[in-house]
Amino acid sequence: MFEGYINNTLSDQEKAELFEALRLEGRQDEIRALIDLEIKKLDLGKVEIDRFLSEDRAQRALERIMQDESAAAYDNLFKPLLSEAIRDRGDVAGVPAAGPVKQGRLKRLSVLQWTAAASVLVLLCAGLYWFFAGKQDGEQTLAATSPQEQYDVLPGRNNAMIILSDGSRINLDSAMDGRIGQEENTRVVKHNGQLSYKSVGLNRKVLYNTIATARGNQYSLVLPDGTKAWLNAESSITFPTAFIDRERSVKISGEAYLEVAKLKNRPFKVSFADDAEIEVLGTHFNINSYHDEPGARATLLEGKIRVRNARETRVLEPGQQAYIKGAHRLEIIKNADVDAAVAWKNGFFSFSNADIQTIMLHLARWYDLEVSYKGTPRNERFSGEIDRTLTLSSVLAILDKTKVRFRIEKDNKLIILP
Repeated sequence: MFEGYINNTLSDQEKAELFEALRLEGRQDEIRALIDLEIKKLDLGKVEIDRFLSEDRAQRALERIMQDESAAAYDNLFKPLLSEAIRDRGDVAGVPAAGPVKQGRLKRLSVLQWTAAASVLVLLCAGLYWFFAGKQDGEQTLAATSPQEQYDVLPGRNNAMIILSDGSRINLDSAMDGRIGQEENTRVVKHNGQLSYKSVGLNRKVLYNTIATARGNQYSLVLPDGTKAWLNAESSITFPTAFIDRERSVKISGEAYLEVAKLKNRPFKVSFADDAEIEVLGTHFNINSYHDEPGARATLLEGKIRVRNARETRVLEPGQQAYIKGAHRLEIIKNADVDAAVAWKNGFFSFSNADIQTIMLHLARWYDLEVSYKGTPRNERFSGEIDRTLTLSSVLAILDKTKVRFRIEKDNKLIILP
């Protein structure tokens, strides 16, 4: 039954029987031996146990798992935490190696607390939730956790809404792979979670589609000319379903990263905040134009772009960033942190001397949060990167090391405490 449990092949009835068997007197040594065998199979190598694999943290993790015996609820909740614990290795049982949080020192795994070992097993076995009943004073007990500890928020996911030229809307998460729309002689196709456009004849009409992501969503697509676009949370891109005109023009709100297809004598233009515009021939760049940010930014990674607003026009070289605030200010930052600008696309939050309000702005978009503050926010500043695949409580646990206090409540509410 244990092997079936590890391989996620047990029926609900068989799982219930296994849990009952684990509660029986005398089963503890037997199940410890089975855990030990699985740990040896994993060949963990070097593990940082200073922060995650402490007895107290592991015990709390197990208590939470035991309170809700649901594989669906905890597969993604615990598994990403291992990215903070494994260093200098490739993938381990499907868990990405080496996250960006570089704290503590590497130690060779020798003897783990049994509770910590069980936690490692939880993290590594996809679809596995672990139950282990201990004994205290001759009776089997389960330490209670407070209600607020039960709340958590999973990271964002790949999803978007497409608005077709006739105004109809399709949720791309629920749409099956294959053709999902026809715009004159252009087919709108979804394949493996990505959208693309395929011309099957001559297009004479200029029709527009919009791809929009809500909070907690991101999405990627290929435009009709072959340009690749990635949308961050709460963003949108509007474009022709076939580029008929000499100029290829699109409109972006929020944040997007583009790798523009090179087409000679077919300039690619992007309009964004405050009537600003970018013109390119073929390049890689990022646009951040959220309405709740102090200004819009265009960051160039490769090629050249011409940025203009109502007042002036500037040409950017790779590694530079245009900062636009209002209709009259266009500033060029020559040595921009391009890695930080596109960190979201590569699966990270990146902060440099950011205050708590700035960080919460990013977290609110990705985790679809309602953030409120009790009292005046603290003055701490934060620098570093955090994996966007972590659950909200895991991200906040990292910030907690800087003495940021918080409380997660139901309905994605996050309270920042004084």
